[in-house]
Amino acid sequence: MAKQKGTIAVCLLIVVGLLAGLLVPGAAPAMAQEPVTIKAIMMQGGGWVGVTRELIPDFTAKTGINVEIEEQPYGALKDKAILEMSAKTGVYDIVVLDTAWLAEFAEAGYVADLTPLIEKYKTPVDGYLPPQAQACVHQGKYYALPFEIDTRVLGVNMEMAQAAGITEPPKTIDEFVDAAIRMTLDKNGKNPRDPDFDKDNIVQYGFVHTGLSGPYIALDFAPFMWGMGGDILRENGPKDFTVVVDSPETIAALTMYTELLTKWHTSPPASTTFEENQQCDVLRLGKGAMGILPSPSHAGHLNGSLGFEDTKVKGKFKFVPTPANPPNKPKTRTGIWAIFIPADSKHIDEAFQFAQWITTDNEAAVKYAKLGGASPWMAAWSHPDVTAVYPFLPEVMEVMLVSWAEPPIPEWGQIRQIFGEMASEALTQQKTPEQAVKDAAERMRQVLKDAGYPNP
Repeated sequence: MAKQKGTIAVCLLIVVGLLAGLLVPGAAPAMAQEPVTIKAIMMQGGGWVGVTRELIPDFTAKTGINVEIEEQPYGALKDKAILEMSAKTGVYDIVVLDTAWLAEFAEAGYVADLTPLIEKYKTPVDGYLPPQAQACVHQGKYYALPFEIDTRVLGVNMEMAQAAGITEPPKTIDEFVDAAIRMTLDKNGKNPRDPDFDKDNIVQYGFVHTGLSGPYIALDFAPFMWGMGGDILRENGPKDFTVVVDSPETIAALTMYTELLTKWHTSPPASTTFEENQQCDVLRLGKGAMGILPSPSHAGHLNGSLGFEDTKVKGKFKFVPTPANPPNKPKTRTGIWAIFIPADSKHIDEAFQFAQWITTDNEAAVKYAKLGGASPWMAAWSHPDVTAVYPFLPEVMEVMLVSWAEPPIPEWGQIRQIFGEMASEALTQQKTPEQAVKDAAERMRQVLKDAGYPNP
């Protein structure tokens, strides 16, 4: 009997020990347990979504955690994510969105503060590209982890440039405009400055907009505005911003930007509706010479990355900072698609494990980059396995390191949307550039005024 009691006691200790192991916060799920599935929502059509799907089996094999991805068009992505997060439905465990919404999400309580999990798992955040990591911080706390970089760079097809007598990528706005015109060719090889140029039979475009109204055109046009001395907001102090977009410099930049299409025909007429994939198609298939690329991953697409093996321009593009007229310096936004974890997620810990793994595990980050994703993990950009496929990446990284962080205010998403609508109204000739800028400035001031800013 004593032996039986002893056996029972040992069994109980084993069971208690096993349960304790399973209940340790953050412990990797045991393979024998019911598998955990986390659900992510991401942008439809992003090349990096396909790359992410390629890596998920590796993560599942390591952890037993399954990951499902739902894709939504950009226009619907934020609205659907906010609908679910504000209703606290717990439908999504991961939301991948632009950091333009970081402050809004954090202050509304939609997303979890990841700082405690970073401390718990000793996440090596110092291994991220610094500007992109900082873009995920609000008031000293991480509310997301950087995932896919979409900082803008200028891509130039150097084969087309040299054919036009251009030996180096343009550095100034004036050089850029000249290059865009010279590299726009009709079926007879004439450019728009030739008197017999046939604008109805263009076979090569000098510059390809991402001209869809909203964030696309906002981020396409902004580098030119900055390069000509304009700006959107002036920061006076904490929670004190003034709208300065209605300046002669911004009007001049928007006039130039609009005339590239309407006067010089350097971009396809349909570019007023282009998202990033349509722009990529024109460049990748050898029908366009330059573009403000929405993401470094698009440099990979031009070189034949996963899903874009049909490229006709492999090895032909050079990637450089966006143009600027002195004394202004090249300036582009610190863009990052970030991994947010909704505060109502039932699997916050598991979702964080995935976010950390895909962005900081060296093997995962290198594989992600080799397949054509733009990893925030700095070491991946110079890893020999990656640069062997994309030798231009160190050049692109130099642009990443000097990019501009967006204002950390909840209203920034609205401000940027208005800015994009302003550029679209001019590009589509609904308004003159001057009227579009002035109307946008008034709308922006009203947003800041309604939010209580002292000097809108």
